[in-house]
Amino acid sequence: MSDPDIKPWERFCDFAAESTRTFRAFSMALDAKKLLFAFCGVVLWMVGTMLLNILPQWLVPIAAGLVAIIFIFVAAARSRSDVASRNFVLALVGAILGVIVVVALLVWAGAQVRGPGYLMNTYRVLWALAVASFFGTAVCRIAALDAATEEAISPRETLRFSLAKLSTSIWTLLTPILAVVGFGIVLLVIGAIARIPVLGHVWYVIIGLLYIVALLGGLFFAITLLVYIPGLALFQPAIGAEGNDSFDAISRAYSYVFGRPWRLLFYGIIALVYGKIVLAVVSIVFAWAGRITNIFLSQGAGEKIGEHIVLDLGRVFGMPVSTDPLSNVALAAEYLRHSVFGPVLSGPFFGAGRHIMDGNVYETFKNAGHPGGWLMVFWQYVLLAVFLAFAVSFIYSLFTQIYFLMRKACDGTPFEEIYIETPEEEEYAGEFPEKPEPEEPAGEGSPSAEAPPEEPEPETEKEDKPIDLSEGAEGAEETDKTEGDEGEEGKKEDKDKE
Repeated sequence: MSDPDIKPWERFCDFAAESTRTFRAFSMALDAKKLLFAFCGVVLWMVGTMLLNILPQWLVPIAAGLVAIIFIFVAAARSRSDVASRNFVLALVGAILGVIVVVALLVWAGAQVRGPGYLMNTYRVLWALAVASFFGTAVCRIAALDAATEEAISPRETLRFSLAKLSTSIWTLLTPILAVVGFGIVLLVIGAIARIPVLGHVWYVIIGLLYIVALLGGLFFAITLLVYIPGLALFQPAIGAEGNDSFDAISRAYSYVFGRPWRLLFYGIIALVYGKIVLAVVSIVFAWAGRITNIFLSQGAGEKIGEHIVLDLGRVFGMPVSTDPLSNVALAAEYLRHSVFGPVLSGPFFGAGRHIMDGNVYETFKNAGHPGGWLMVFWQYVLLAVFLAFAVSFIYSLFTQIYFLMRKACDGTPFEEIYIETPEEEEYAGEFPEKPEPEEPAGEGSPSAEAPPEEPEPETEKEDKPIDLSEGAEGAEETDKTEGDEGEEGKKEDKDKE
């Protein structure tokens, strides 16, 4: 076999070997730190979604605005800008006024819209993105370090990283959507001008002439939304692995989608099938954990306790139940087949999400009707939160592995390369130079104490001796003779050389 025939095969083997990195997501998802952050995020999302379903529609944007203003003050307090400067005050006041204007518009829109709860669905989606922007970045940071270097990171460092990248993550997730919304607002204003009686007919002509520009803009933003869907899998892993700003994360995700779309589709199919199988099997375990407990408690306590067990995780996941044990095995197999080969947005993860977003949490507690029933429902929801925490950790671990694979395929960056934060001691070392250490006083062990300086010896008086002039003359004559002899020998050597 020739060399050109071997290279494609070796390239395919390398590609297949690298693709198996996605199967490490299950073991990565079982990390305690990932599960902790994912569990906290799931609980916060569940509580917030329940409050959104209970509170009046006009109160939701007001509460969100108060939270946003608190975050603005916290960010201003943590910034290094001069608080007394004019630019800082103008920026702070402008941000607060912007939040107030947005809240006022949302309250007005909520009063005007009387149809289905489109605005409340928007609030639910925004709340989910807000929670995911913080806790998802934390999980992706741990997963990125685990996938690249297998080094451990403490929860404190992860929390600090997520807080530092919170605004970056929020803008990364919302910028494409806000761009589409801004384009729609521009078209809305342009269309509203046509309602003016005097300019109506003339404005229709102008709109007709510029309609092709609007169509091209709509085409551009349609492609933006189309790429945004697979880009969601790469945004936060890019932040966790590179530590850059939102523009870099968005540009990386979009360039990877456009650069290697078929490779990304291949990785996505593997991750989808693998993820559906894992989550379906895990959901069967969690559902039967609750069912086994409820069956034996109901048989022991009778109908009194059975009336208050109003939550079944199997029904939340979409798993049917039967009184016949053999029928339950067949139903579990059918549920597994449907979860894997059913629609994309189906399965236990989406079933649990719809159960929470549709407002069933509050209704379930209300239907329990007894303090004991409330406690049993509470612990069932804790079990559901644990399952969702595992699902979130597993999904973000899959996304992180896919990001590393796409980064190597498009940029040639090795898997081991990852952003490492600079410790605070090294970061501020240049701003705060070390002071010189003070000199230690002389102690018992110092050299100065052991050997005191020697005092100079006093000069002794020299005795005056008489000088013999004859000895000096004889010495001078002998010196002249030796010098003369050496000069004559040198002249003879020069003549011989000539």
